[in-house]
Amino acid sequence: MPEISLTRIDPTLLEWSAFDPQVKTLLTSHAICNAGKVVLIDPILPDAAVMAAISEMGMPCGIFLTNGNHERASKKLSKLLNIPVASPAFAVKEFSFKPDIILDGLTQIYGFKPIAIPGAALGEHALYCPKTQTLCIGDALINFPSTGLAILPDKYCLDPALLKKSLRPLTLLKIQTLIFSHGSPMHHPMPALKKLIGAS
Repeated sequence: MPEISLTRIDPTLLEWSAFDPQVKTLLTSHAICNAGKVVLIDPILPDAAVMAAISEMGMPCGIFLTNGNHERASKKLSKLLNIPVASPAFAVKEFSFKPDIILDGLTQIYGFKPIAIPGAALGEHALYCPKTQTLCIGDALINFPSTGLAILPDKYCLDPALLKKSLRPLTLLKIQTLIFSHGSPMHHPMPALKKLIGAS
């Protein structure tokens, strides 16, 4: 198992990550506690320290997958914790199992609002928690030291022009923390996000 880095971003938000030599990039996962219930987002396999930290936060109630590239360890964790997996409809054909819940069309699930972001990876959705003002991004945006906040490179997009257009509604949200499946979290990200997307 690759070495896992664990970060407690705040009392309601936990991040763990590891470098995947197969895809040659850092994979990042999150646990968010909302009203005593914990959701796991795009989870890679946690080690014992991560599992203990998740348990301290609250009771896991579900797993969110943001697109068709992010099955990761969700099937194993779903069985281990006896919790359902929710994913976008278009992502399902990329998985080795059938998710329990489809995000498309839902206005709210576990206190999160699913937001479709067409043009990025297959089925791309962001997840927004109004209570904590946390926005969770799958592949549509990245934030590595080498790139800073950036839109997913065109070569990985289904439709780069559509992606840029579908990112604009995110600037209307109240966001305190922006977290990524590929990259480091950002606090108070709106000025950088508006500059990147070209919104005023």
